[in-house]
Amino acid sequence: MDGVMYSSSTQAYKVDIGIAKDETVAEEEILSRSHGRELTDHEGAADMLQRFSEDLWARGPSDIGRCTKMDPVILEVVPGSRVYVPQRSFRTDKQREGIETALTDLWEAGVLELSDSHWNTPLNPVPKPDGTFRPAHDLRKVNEVTTTPLLPVPDPHKCLSVLTPEMKYFTVIDLKHAFFTIPLAEECRYQFAFTYGGVKLQYKVLPQGHRNSPGIFNKVLKDCLSPIEVLSGAVVVQYVDDVLIGARSAKDCLDVTAAVLSRL
Repeated sequence: MDGVMYSSSTQAYKVDIGIAKDETVAEEEILSRSHGRELTDHEGAADMLQRFSEDLWARGPSDIGRCTKMDPVILEVVPGSRVYVPQRSFRTDKQREGIETALTDLWEAGVLELSDSHWNTPLNPVPKPDGTFRPAHDLRKVNEVTTTPLLPVPDPHKCLSVLTPEMKYFTVIDLKHAFFTIPLAEECRYQFAFTYGGVKLQYKVLPQGHRNSPGIFNKVLKDCLSPIEVLSGAVVVQYVDDVLIGARSAKDCLDVTAAVLSRL
């Protein structure tokens, strides 16, 4: 039989079924990307937004707001612990340039300060969609010795379960550099030291990458928005630093959006 072979020594058959071969041609296509705001903004949105100061909006990477009506956050660690992980070399000039640009913006924003800490954790270069790089502070070793209890972060699926099919109008609010708006107590800033270009720096604000940061910010924003009286038929969904407003009518959506913005 064609394609069938038999081995008397092993008393086994081998069946040759053949393998189909497909040829492909690699192709690169540049697609246009649109945020869609021009198509999704309600006609009444512009008038509503004019009620608010320009200071509400971030003007650039070094424009970071501050939570001024709260005590600085204290993050505790195991007594006597010390974390020291040396900075690894960056592989390319592009990585180094991206890190330096980001750190310059954070320094100008007042997020960083000089440090004499004996602690150190590395910065890792993370690629961005535009081909540049941003720093990600590797705080895993710091997280391992942190003893401050975690605050809960809501389940996003449960958060979204309050939306109903009758809600046709929505607002999405994204808070820029949310964690960096939370002040960090001076006595624990040494935990977040890192080294770049032979200079040691540390955070003055709640750092990204720390295990407690999402829960802390989630509670701060939740407390900030709690006085809002949400209209019947509308909801305010908050997940850490993202806010979604849903309503049955455009007017209700704009009114609740204005109420939320007035609290920020």
